[in-house]
Amino acid sequence: MSTYHQIRNGVAYPAVMLMHGMNDPRVDVWHSAKAAARLQEAARSGKSVLMRLDEQAGHGGRQHGRAVDQPASRQL
Repeated sequence: MSTYHQIRNGVAYPAVMLMHGMNDPRVDVWHSAKAAARLQEAARSGKSVLMRLDEQAGHGGRQHGRAVDQPASRQL
């Protein structure tokens, strides 16, 4: 599934934070960057589109011990 290809113009998307591990052997960082740029272009909600790059993380999650650095997920 391509996130990029699911983004539609004029949609009031919520605030988004894309997180990408720089040591991800499966997904190149430009995929996340391209999706972030597309969201910024297409969204009409005025909400933030952020991208966090983690130099230590890879595909499938954070390194052990880094979970403490992240707030618990919640829906807004």
